[in-house]
Amino acid sequence: MTITFPERSGRPAPPQVLQLREYTATRFADRPDAAGVRVSELDLNGVPALEFEPPDPRLTILYFHGGGYRGGSPRGLSPYLSGLASLTSTRVVAVAYRLAPENPYPAALNDALTAWASLRTADPSRELVVAGDSAGGGLATSLMVTLRTRGESLPAGAVLLCPWVDLRLVAASFEECAEDDQIYSLELARDATDMYLQGHAADDPRLSTVLADWTGMPPLLIQASSHEVLRDDARTLATAAIASGVRVWFSEFPGLRHVWQNDYPLTPESVVAIEQVRAFLENALDRSASAA
Repeated sequence: MTITFPERSGRPAPPQVLQLREYTATRFADRPDAAGVRVSELDLNGVPALEFEPPDPRLTILYFHGGGYRGGSPRGLSPYLSGLASLTSTRVVAVAYRLAPENPYPAALNDALTAWASLRTADPSRELVVAGDSAGGGLATSLMVTLRTRGESLPAGAVLLCPWVDLRLVAASFEECAEDDQIYSLELARDATDMYLQGHAADDPRLSTVLADWTGMPPLLIQASSHEVLRDDARTLATAAIASGVRVWFSEFPGLRHVWQNDYPLTPESVVAIEQVRAFLENALDRSASAA
């Protein structure tokens, strides 16, 4: 059993958050899952998850969905996640972590830690990569920073898609991209941080991981759109990681919406993005095999 942080009582979710959850749970309901990928429910020591398993997977991705820590679900991303599993020949385990405001920080991080420990215990020999989009990308980095602080084993790599990694909300892109970004905004980010933090300091490096020490971290793939308000979060994280000696694959796509990757495989831009993920995973595996 992993050691988690003391938790706090939250507050009820307002109607707009309940509507967000309903929308994100059904947004892609008309799209089929990828052929040949088995989809099943998992219990990771009390943390629910969805497993997407293609034939003969090479490794496992522990995936965290976006939604500002207050919405989103693995089920709502099932067509995209099954496509990711199929293209990369990878088992994807998507965590249904607890959401704010009912479950403020550190509930989501505790669920991430428990899910990580469960997968590590179940199959210590299988290589694990962490991944996530938006707030889920931030949660993936929170997990990594916490594991490194504790001296525990780290994932083989991380895939961070439009990650939200600075909850201080000081990035210039919140203003510069405000008119172009139709998905996220400074107002929505303030609302989300209030629900998630509920008094906790936004400059905690486990939350705003752009402030963490990235020395010794595994390779990172970071993608962002040049027109989204979280653009500078991705840029700042990439800069901090590179300065710490981490191998970083960074791609900035022009003119796309926040987390366009979950359109895969319906748009050319999403196909390019997920092909980059596949190439990154193959490169990381090759490096790991060489190092071994």
